[in-house]
Amino acid sequence: MQDHSTQPQRRVVFQYFVPVHVEVEDGLVVSVTVLDGTPLLDSTVV
Repeated sequence: MQDHSTQPQRRVVFQYFVPVHVEVEDGLVVSVTVLDGTPLLDSTVV
C-alpha cells in the first residue's frame, strides 16, 4: 500500500467558458453542474 502523505501534491487548474459548480471530495471531482443554459458542443468528460 502506498503512503499518499509522502507524495507531493499536484496543482491542477481548470478553465471554463460557462459558469459551473464543481464539487471536490478528498482531492477528487465528484460532481460538475453547468449553471447556464448554453448548449455544449463536442464536450468531453474527463
